[in-house]
Amino acid sequence: MKLLILIAFLGSLLLAAIFGTLSIVQRKDSRKLKRNLIITALSAIAFIAIFFWIGTYSGESNRSAASSSSSKAESSKAKSSQEDDDSYEDTDSDDSDDEESSSTETFNAADYNTGITYEQLARTPDDYKGKNITLTGEVIQVVEGDDETDLRVAVDGNYDNVIMVGYDPDIMNGSRILENDKIAFYAESLGTTTYKSTMGGKITVPLALAKKIDDAGTAPDDYGD
Repeated sequence: MKLLILIAFLGSLLLAAIFGTLSIVQRKDSRKLKRNLIITALSAIAFIAIFFWIGTYSGESNRSAASSSSSKAESSKAKSSQEDDDSYEDTDSDDSDDEESSSTETFNAADYNTGITYEQLARTPDDYKGKNITLTGEVIQVVEGDDETDLRVAVDGNYDNVIMVGYDPDIMNGSRILENDKIAFYAESLGTTTYKSTMGGKITVPLALAKKIDDAGTAPDDYGD
């Protein structure tokens, strides 16, 4: 803008110089001198007005371009912010879906009623490793630990059919299982485990990890007869 005004000013001076020279040449004719002065003044004013208008138009164009750029930047920023919000909402939705999926994973006893018997577990344990089972028996020994409790269970009260059952104490909600309790357990078969008897011999029995245990309390005296 300042540059345009300077150009207008210099142009005016140039016009004044041109018409001033003509005036000197035509000094004898006062009417022509007056006319030349008027033309010089009007030309200078017109010259300045034209460049002032050009400068104003250029300034408005620059402001318009700057405003347009600012609007585009704001629009881009708003779009980016919206995309971030959408991404956050999608993440929240995924987390919510995971929580709902976890909450709906309830225990279903029917999943463990596979009909697998103690004899099958004892005779061909590898065939049933990882399979769900459900059995009932009398607890003949309890070995409690911080993270796991192990039970030796006589299936159907038969002390010849013993299975080792491990479980997380948390599944009992603070209740303890005692020796001679009658329990029904829903578990995953893990093959076999071996331990030493009181006589020093090795005993191998089926092994299972219980997911749920129903404790009916002390087994009846005639249980297993």
